[in-house]
Amino acid sequence: MPTQDELAGLYDSAVTGKNGNHLTNFIELTGCCPWASETRGSEAAYFYFYNSYRLWTQQTGDISYRALPVRS
Repeated sequence: MPTQDELAGLYDSAVTGKNGNHLTNFIELTGCCPWASETRGSEAAYFYFYNSYRLWTQQTGDISYRALPVRS
C-alpha cells in the first residue's frame, strides 16, 4: 500500500478525470479515495484526489474506498 506522500505524488491539478479526481491519466479510480498505508489506532489514512486532502477514518464500516497497489 502506498503512503499518503506517494499518493499525493500522483495528484495532478491540471488533469480532471471522469469522477472529478485530479489524478494522472495513467490511473482511473472507480471509487472515492484510495487507502494509504499509515494507521493510528483504529483509524486508517486515505487520500482524496478531488481536492488533495490527506484524511483519516475508522478502518471498519461500509466505506467504498479502494486499495491502489504500488511497487518501487
